[in-house]
Amino acid sequence: MVIPVMAVLATIGWMLLLRWFDLREKIEFRYFAFEKVPGQFHSTAIRRTLAIFIGTSLLYTIAAVLLARVRTMTGPIKLGALLFMAGPAIVNVLLYPVGALDVFNYMVDLKLAYHFDANPYVVTNPAFLNGDPFTGSAFLLNVPLFYGPAWLLISGLPGIVTGYESVANLLIGLKVLNLLLLAATAVLISRAQPNERRRWIAPFLFLANPLVIFEGIGNAHNDVMMTFFLIAAISAMRSSPKGWLAAPMLAISVLVKLFTGVLAPLFLVEALRTRWPIRRIALAAVAAVAVTIAVVVPFWDGGDLWSGMREGTRLGQRMDHVSPLSLAQQQAKMDFIEARPFRGYLRPYASSDVLPQAQQDELHRTFTIAFLVLAALVLAARLKRWISRERACAVTLILFALLMTNLYPWYLIPIIALFALEREALGSAFVFVATLLGLVYYPAYIWAHFNTDLPLFQVHLYLAIFLTAPMVAFLLIETVRIAFVANRRRAASAKPVWRRSPQSDQTKSDVLPSEL
Repeated sequence: MVIPVMAVLATIGWMLLLRWFDLREKIEFRYFAFEKVPGQFHSTAIRRTLAIFIGTSLLYTIAAVLLARVRTMTGPIKLGALLFMAGPAIVNVLLYPVGALDVFNYMVDLKLAYHFDANPYVVTNPAFLNGDPFTGSAFLLNVPLFYGPAWLLISGLPGIVTGYESVANLLIGLKVLNLLLLAATAVLISRAQPNERRRWIAPFLFLANPLVIFEGIGNAHNDVMMTFFLIAAISAMRSSPKGWLAAPMLAISVLVKLFTGVLAPLFLVEALRTRWPIRRIALAAVAAVAVTIAVVVPFWDGGDLWSGMREGTRLGQRMDHVSPLSLAQQQAKMDFIEARPFRGYLRPYASSDVLPQAQQDELHRTFTIAFLVLAALVLAARLKRWISRERACAVTLILFALLMTNLYPWYLIPIIALFALEREALGSAFVFVATLLGLVYYPAYIWAHFNTDLPLFQVHLYLAIFLTAPMVAFLLIETVRIAFVANRRRAASAKPVWRRSPQSDQTKSDVLPSEL
């Protein structure tokens, strides 16, 4: 009965947050967020939020460990696992998106597309939106939509039910859509497991995860939709007869949010490594192209869709944050200002607004080359079978988040899903640590920004402890693990043939430690 009790405690913890962050009460406040709580970190609300985040993270970690040690999945244990996955998720539907206001931008774009019949990749902040309640907490109103047309099409479904008159109704509709997508992702993760125990443990690792729930449902980030189609693509790749479905599923994932496009080479290598027949490759290519055309055509507008996405992406990534790329830009900005003392007034501005464009381009070029080199090494490691398919995808996404983006907590959603799909010790350990620190990041952000006198660059260096450091630590450990596997393989292949057993040649030499 331990897991059911822990599930109830976790659900109660999330319910306590409704006391301060109930969607129905806060929806009328403009730009309400954690930092708008009077007193910021000195407030009871923020400090108790910190305690609840820590408590729910620990309950989740302990429950996941206990569940992994259970030999037989009894009825009460299954009921407890279901409650752990469903209770906090349902509560988060009623939680105001207090961690990030991105969802209000989503709703403005959806209203533009489906209420005003305007193309959000082309039209930005038109006159007919003046005074519209949907713009009350939105920002980047002059920025073209930088999410893909697949997101725009699928996210239009809740509006069919809720309409576009009530901000609260549409927000709840988008949260429910994300809840259903998370549940569907958990089902895919479960179906990919080899036995009943793992079919409960693996989806629990994902759907009971408090960071996934908070970012995916509480803050309603569209990374949930991107993740669902990514896991669908990997699930299809695992099934030889239906492997061709991986291509259109990955295409849709990319057309939700471009991030997963960096995984296309891994999927291609996987198809070639497993020697897909020409017919399957052709079917996959045709399906991917057909899906892309079907999704893109409604918003093509003479090619302005891609122009808008490109410009929106550029403007959307201008804010400084905690990735190595962003920190390097901020350090360059500080050096640039220090060399010009009379320009100290520029300190509060974002790096992209201060640094000369040539210097920004040089930094981005350097980090892009670093990413491409490291991603190629991951690709080579997968070809050598030194790393599993799911782990290779996760490592590539971590590298992309660190070297090509500003990095935010919700970028962990697809990474956590990949580790849940594989369910291996090191990946699970990363999930537990990253979940705890990813939630603690929010109160830490409030303290550093509003209750200290730290310069902004030092604030971001401090916050990197919660998001950047766990990723870098994982990559270092994973590098050592891959080196160990590579050395073991080389040592095995160097043994005299007469000393090797047939069994070691046919099985153990092709199995990763994570698969034993």
